[in-house]
Order: sequence, then structure tokens, then C-alpha cells
Amino acid sequence: MDNESELLRVSQVAKLINVSPATIYTWVEQGKFPCYKFVGAIRIRRSDLVEWCKTRKRGSELDGN
Repeated sequence: MDNESELLRVSQVAKLINVSPATIYTWVEQGKFPCYKFVGAIRIRRSDLVEWCKTRKRGSELDGN
């Protein structure tokens, strides 16, 4: 599996973007975060995370400003 298609755990993503895992779960539940749901697990493809981060700016709906 190449680096871009690597599937990350919620805890890994939270650490990478400096938010709590609870925040990631909230965003997933609200449909604001790309993910794959498996039985008992949520995974985020690294390339999806990169694209998601590129589309976010300070002042977006996610940070409440």
C-alpha cells in the first residue's frame, strides 16, 4: 500500500491535525470529515486527509469563526 492510500486511525489523524479524537468523531457524525466506516472502526485515507486539510482555512465552519 502506498503512503497516500494508507488508512489512518482516528487517534493518528487527531494527533496529525492537533485536535482530540472526540472532535474527529463529531465531524464524522456530522458528515464534515471523509472516512471509511468498518464494523467497529473508522479509518481515514491519508490522501483524503491531505485534500480535506487543503480545503480548510481559518474561519471555516469547523473552527466556529
